[in-house]
Amino acid sequence: MTDATLLIEFDTQAPNLGRFETCLRDLLARLLESAEICPHSVTSRVKGRESFAEKLNRKGGKYEKLGDVTDLVGIRIITYLTGDVDRIADLIEAEFVVDRANSVDKRLYEDPDRFGYKSLHYVVELPPPRTTLAEYRPFEGIKAEIQVRTIIQHAWAEIEHDLGYKSTIGVPTEIRRRFFRLSALLETADDEFAAISSEIANYRMKVRAEMAAGERSQEIDATTVQEFVRADPQFLEVSGEIARRTEMQHGRFGLSGHCEHAAEYLRWCGLQTLNEVDTELRSRRAEIVEIATKRLNDHGGDSFSCDLVLLYLAYSILVDRQDPDVFVRFLADNHYGDPDTGGEIYEQINESRENKA
Repeated sequence: MTDATLLIEFDTQAPNLGRFETCLRDLLARLLESAEICPHSVTSRVKGRESFAEKLNRKGGKYEKLGDVTDLVGIRIITYLTGDVDRIADLIEAEFVVDRANSVDKRLYEDPDRFGYKSLHYVVELPPPRTTLAEYRPFEGIKAEIQVRTIIQHAWAEIEHDLGYKSTIGVPTEIRRRFFRLSALLETADDEFAAISSEIANYRMKVRAEMAAGERSQEIDATTVQEFVRADPQFLEVSGEIARRTEMQHGRFGLSGHCEHAAEYLRWCGLQTLNEVDTELRSRRAEIVEIATKRLNDHGGDSFSCDLVLLYLAYSILVDRQDPDVFVRFLADNHYGDPDTGGEIYEQINESRENKA
């Protein structure tokens, strides 16, 4: 088939390629979510006509049919950690037909001084079980390239591309040496982030095991708070009562960002360990439920998150200081809401206490 005929076929298939791009990107997003892999980004593109024509000219009659071109549709998955690249590789191998001859693992250096940085490239097709379904049938036999790399690898590739150096040819020796040093530093950074992630996971499992054994002496941090809201009986009772009173769902446990904020609230109030949190929850349970019920009903919504329960614990503790300015500083320091409402919150809780007295 001539290049001109291939271009005509490309123009004919362009709309279907666009649909395949969207379908493949959405499918990968669902697969990643099911595997609990949270990438930095998933992007896609269909090769443009001009780029395709340039490739045909460059390859000099290599392609006999459009299906021989493996990168008409491209997906790029950028991860945070090298371990996620491995997990995504396993996922791709399980869910797609992999074209081994055209796939390449650039993470495997043949030359330790190779100029450039590593990433993983798969050429894939949808497997027969999937292409029997009506929604996937139009894409049977179409190949796509899936590129997987960490965010650090991506940064290297983008900067390298912008600088215009893709090989050692024509690069002065001193500049090449500096590139090699930088490449080694970035590779070390990738490895260190992976090691830190592993250590955090081990720490989380240690805290989880200690809490299951009834231990609550752990210092307050994002991880210990996350495990506390996930499994502490006292916390679950308080949040469950708030859910019943407000007819709201208690939001998903263990959201790391929420728990990090909660750790900051608790530390600001002077609490240091989970034991102290548990004790304060027990003694202030009725007031926390009352504060939560009023404020959540006033603001509306259908759910509340774990950090709000601990925020209302902080409110209860702060009222003991008998100073409305403390509330203003608390809200300002923790970047929560409008600090000017601090005095109003203080007055509401203090008035409720006085009425009960």
